[in-house]
Order: sequence, then C-alpha cells, then structure tokens
Amino acid sequence: MNSLNEEIGLKAKRMNLAPYFLKNSKKLDKMPPYPFPNLGTFANHYDETMEEVKTFFVDSSGFGREGEPALTQEQFHQELKELIEEHPEGLYIGISGEGQFQVYITAWKEKEE
Repeated sequence: MNSLNEEIGLKAKRMNLAPYFLKNSKKLDKMPPYPFPNLGTFANHYDETMEEVKTFFVDSSGFGREGEPALTQEQFHQELKELIEEHPEGLYIGISGEGQFQVYITAWKEKEE
C-alpha cells in the first residue's frame, strides 16, 4: 500500500492537485461519496503549509457497517459536516491515503499567523 500511495502522490504532484475547499456543509448532501482529490503521499506537502484539523479512517467499499473501525460514508459525512460547522472559515479536504477497502481523508485549515 505504501508504494501505491507514493505513486498516487507523485501523480498528484505532477498534476498539481490541491485539497478541495469546502465551506458549506450542505454541499456534502449533493456530492458523490468521496469527491476529494486523492493526494497520496503528496498530502504531506499540505501538512507543511496548512494545519491538520482531523484525519478520518473511512470505508471506501460501500460495504462497511457501523461499529467497524472505518466510518461508513454516512458517518463520515455527518462527522465532516459537524467539523465544517466548527470551522466557518472553511476546510481543505483530500484523500491522504488509500488501502484496498478504506481511505484516510484529511481536513486542513489555513495556518494562523
């Protein structure tokens, strides 16, 4: 999995991908399950320029159930909505790691000066 995430990270860097900016939690209701860019190891770049707020461990297969270590899509959307409401300035969201059936999705905010 590490080599997969490194490959994804190199591709994200070449494509100059950036996390998705999300300020309105209601937009999540109209979005596909995981519309955020897959940054792989390139996500580490954003740890240098932004402040990590939270990283979620989420089921990406659609077969996950409540009570398992990975959040279901619905649980993730609910937790992300609450997090966005706590940060009205908006958050930057990206997939920071990918496994066979789960993903890590990280939320960052701009660093305070």
